[in-house]
Amino acid sequence: MITGAAQADAAILFVDATVGEFETGLTDDGQTKEHTVLLRSLGVEKLIVAVNKLDMTEYSQDRYNFIVDELRKFLKQAGYKPRGIRFIPCSGFHGENLVKRSEEKLCCWYSGDTLIQAIDSLEKPPRLIDAPFRLCISDVFKNIGLGLGVSGKVGSGLVGSGDQLLVIPG
Repeated sequence: MITGAAQADAAILFVDATVGEFETGLTDDGQTKEHTVLLRSLGVEKLIVAVNKLDMTEYSQDRYNFIVDELRKFLKQAGYKPRGIRFIPCSGFHGENLVKRSEEKLCCWYSGDTLIQAIDSLEKPPRLIDAPFRLCISDVFKNIGLGLGVSGKVGSGLVGSGDQLLVIPG
């Protein structure tokens, strides 16, 4: 997760809406808390929160609103700006509100985007392609036959096949 998150411009956080499970994720050692803090520390500013398993709560608007309110408080403390966060109610098991919305119990109170629409509406961050090439290296590995390899996030510039690079640590 860390390697992928370090290269991401945005993330989707799936939160379990089941009573008890959501609350467990927000404890001091809960995964919801752990993953959001990690994402933010790696520079991810755009976050789509998929409130999943709403079918287990009969698509309860009260449960959804409770989860959204609790997460807004926590995400603000974690350093996320409110305009960078979207909340989408869904049920992955039934495919509800992922691509299309059909469940009457959800349609009667939610008319916003589906998860796919929310993903498609993410703004592309500006890319500094005219600047010198900079790569934030997150991993170095040895590959039999190919030698040394690196992976990371391109901060600026372009690189192509056959380009020669000078690596300067620091």
